[in-house]
Amino acid sequence: MKTSIFDLKNSNKILSCYQVNFNKKGNKYERILLTETGVEKQKESGIVYNGKSQVKMLRLYDETGKASKIKNRYKKENLICSVFVLSDGSKNYKLINEYDDHGSLINSKMEYLNSPEMSSETRYEYEYDSYGNWTMQIVYLGGEKISETQRIITYY
Repeated sequence: MKTSIFDLKNSNKILSCYQVNFNKKGNKYERILLTETGVEKQKESGIVYNGKSQVKMLRLYDETGKASKIKNRYKKENLICSVFVLSDGSKNYKLINEYDDHGSLINSKMEYLNSPEMSSETRYEYEYDSYGNWTMQIVYLGGEKISETQRIITYY
């Protein structure tokens, strides 16, 4: 599918025109810009959604036009895994999340595959009230406590 847009200015003279190309699933993948000085192809950062409007894949282009992408996997509405794939096909990092029965994030592990020394793990602990809402959250980074948040919820 193609969409062409014209910019008419200065007595209806076309100063620029661009065409946006979409794949069969309706995701934008390319923009072709036509100007008085020539043709320029621009790769579009693409976002692919799953059926629940969650980002399934995000495609990013560098200045040379090579694409890297982030692939996400979900369990229900929770993001459980993200993998960053470089333009050469190698994997750079992986993010793995775990959730408790309330749907709260309890562990997030970032694994840098090319630089393991940069990997980290963040753990979350919660206390819940009788309505299932957390009232206390403690966050640990690499085993060290970095924050404590208390919520007071008033029910009517």
